[in-house]
Amino acid sequence: ELLFRRLLSDLLVEEKVAKEVVGCETGPALLTECVRRFQAERPISLVILDILMAPMDGAVAALALRALEKGLDRPGLVPILFVSGMQADDSLRRIIEHCGPALYLNKGKDASPPRLARRLKELIPHLLTVRSG
Repeated sequence: ELLFRRLLSDLLVEEKVAKEVVGCETGPALLTECVRRFQAERPISLVILDILMAPMDGAVAALALRALEKGLDRPGLVPILFVSGMQADDSLRRIIEHCGPALYLNKGKDASPPRLARRLKELIPHLLTVRSG
């Protein structure tokens, strides 16, 4: 998990999908980092969440992020990319819709970091377009 996250982070920077990647191991760590960045007025371009995380899964973390943004009266919403190996069911689709701007990427059978980074490179511009559109 940690190795995968590091490889993916490195590839996202190398492929110029991101200038900086801040890895968070858990949903609570993500929310703490978001609060720090919001308070320091440092932008967050994108949040990538795995649906299956512990102790707080990606859906709960996303809903908490939206509540945090609302509570802090943030002017825009950070785009969220949900990533998982599981198929998107109706429940997940509703969460994605509720947490918009958000998209879902199924890791697929071959979730190697290089393959996933290429798929992210193709998908992220669409998510950023949704954000501004």
